[in-house]
Amino acid sequence: MENHIFDTLNSIERVKLKLENPLGVANNMLGRYHSFVAQRIDLLRGDRSTLHNIDRSLEEFSRANLFFDEYITLSNVTNIINKDVVSQKFQKQVIGDLSTKIETHISEVIDWMLDRKYKHWKAVTDYVNVEYNKFKEQNNKIEQIKSNIEKLKMLIEALDK
Repeated sequence: MENHIFDTLNSIERVKLKLENPLGVANNMLGRYHSFVAQRIDLLRGDRSTLHNIDRSLEEFSRANLFFDEYITLSNVTNIINKDVVSQKFQKQVIGDLSTKIETHISEVIDWMLDRKYKHWKAVTDYVNVEYNKFKEQNNKIEQIKSNIEKLKMLIEALDK
């Protein structure tokens, strides 16, 4: 094989061949690790979102705690007895825009799930396309070889006559 390379390739082509192989390996590894890093980044984004949600929950808990500390006291017994006043104050100070926040969070989770599903689908279809293209290339090579064999057979038959 080495003799064949020296006989058929000039020095520039031999250097090019030596350099392309390691670059191809490096490019392949880069592609694999790029995908891995992208998945890890998505996971970290999810973690960051979770931490943000925990912070929001702690803030809401603190508001509820503050409400009970400020409003539910013995000096405020007359207002505590009035169920409507307590309900309105609780609604205003603790619950506030909680339903909007819940809807926003649900929407974010749905968007995240759809994004994950799309990325998975895209990765699978990309893989299938790459494999299909490899198959097509190999099939084309086989067809070329078959064609060359047929041509050689015809040449041999013509020489035998």
